Amino acid sequence: MEIKKAVLYCRVARLSDEEKEQENQVARFKQLFGYEPTEIYTDIGKSGRDNNRPEYRRMIDDALSGKIDYIAVKCLAKFNRDLEATINVLRQLVAKGVGVFMMNEDLDTLRQPPIIHVALIEMLERAVKHK
Repeated sequence: MEIKKAVLYCRVARLSDEEKEQENQVARFKQLFGYEPTEIYTDIGKSGRDNNRPEYRRMIDDALSGKIDYIAVKCLAKFNRDLEATINVLRQLVAKGVGVFMMNEDLDTLRQPPIIHVALIEMLERAVKHK
């Protein structure tokens, strides 16, 4: 699959953290992929358990409507801390052919075989049932 629009998602605690975190994540993105993200979605002061974060929601909606091919995020916890919501969103994105790459965990839904997706989702489901 050719990646046409790869974006970066950042979630930061404070406005004062935004610029530095974006710089760090863009640099890491460029190091890994060889180019800059086409867009950066950033939520400031929003909990990862809140699934109605404005930029997160806009990014997911854009991805599901075919405007994004690939999402990169620092780590799974920055993407979403609600395990049930994570499972649902990953399933929807994978079904639409949208890749998600969690840089710290080196998890990439485009590079890893489907069995890894299934194992990750099953692991998250077990964690939800046992919390």
